Amino acid sequence: MESQKTIVLHALQDTMLENDRHYTIHLLPIDEVEISPAKGSASIIILGERGAPGEVGIAPSSRHVLIGEPSAKYNGFAIISLVRGPAIWGEVTVFWRIIPPSVRVFAQTSGKLTMRDGQSAAIVVIQALNDNIPEEKSFYEYQLTEVSEGGVLSDSRSMANITVVASDFPYGRFSFSQVQLRVSEEALGVNVTIIHLGGYFGLVRLWYKTVSGTADAGSDFVYASGELLFEARETVKSLLVEILDDDHPEGPEEFSVAILKVELQGRGYDFTIQENGLQIDQPPEIGNTSVVRIIIMKNDNAEGIIEFDPKYTTFKVEEDVRATAIPVVSLHGTYGIVTADVITQSSSAVPGVVSYMLHSSSVIF
Repeated sequence: MESQKTIVLHALQDTMLENDRHYTIHLLPIDEVEISPAKGSASIIILGERGAPGEVGIAPSSRHVLIGEPSAKYNGFAIISLVRGPAIWGEVTVFWRIIPPSVRVFAQTSGKLTMRDGQSAAIVVIQALNDNIPEEKSFYEYQLTEVSEGGVLSDSRSMANITVVASDFPYGRFSFSQVQLRVSEEALGVNVTIIHLGGYFGLVRLWYKTVSGTADAGSDFVYASGELLFEARETVKSLLVEILDDDHPEGPEEFSVAILKVELQGRGYDFTIQENGLQIDQPPEIGNTSVVRIIIMKNDNAEGIIEFDPKYTTFKVEEDVRATAIPVVSLHGTYGIVTADVITQSSSAVPGVVSYMLHSSSVIF
């Protein structure tokens, strides 16, 4: 009688990725044959293909990521989507990192994510940190570095580009140093200072011009318009506005100098406003003090010269005339309200009720 027989099982090959599959084969009694209760069954495992839990990679929508510092309208977060497939059996853990690992820029520069059995997609949230340092745009890589046993990383989808947009005005704000300047006509000119605040990167061109007010270009000052070029790290520039001197008595007059626009010089900048209000590059800005008011102070005896009419500096009157008027004139300028006090000096006539009385102690023009 034979003591051993062989049972042959054939595994069928297909194109589907599958996990390990477990089966049990049992011996069943026929007639009065006794089956061993301990060894009457056998476990069969058909091993799954490597990668059966699915190939893990970065979703196409997350291959290029924009992120920026938190602001009033943006929280500083960006989402990177991961996908796996075609098979999604079992649990896999994926490890990631950001290169270079800047802890000053990102709240977290490495981590891991677990995808559960049947889970085909997941997200990683990265966060940019806030500071007050003007910075140009910078570039980083998000990399999937490792996956737990059984999983496979996609060769073509394991890396994404991260662009951290410019922040805190790296090319600066431009303002006048003062809101108002006073100058005398005799000074013949006034220096106006423009200051460069914030970041000092890049080459920035600034346009300006003078604007007439009560002072007119050509008669009170020389019209000026032009450009100033701020080099990188240059913080201050001045421009001279000429004042015209004349012999005309004039009260205070004013005109202004205005910053018209500022522009970053060079190529390769992208100022397009994108999702969440982010701009890859931040343009330079005109600051709060974009206009300076220049006041030319009163000049050439603007209030005039007060004197007695030369025809009436010496005259005779009879006592019985009782009253006489002495003309007082204002020559040259007529600016403002002018008051002149009047006093008398007596050589022989006695003031008061004896010889004469002064009815007005001042004249007002």
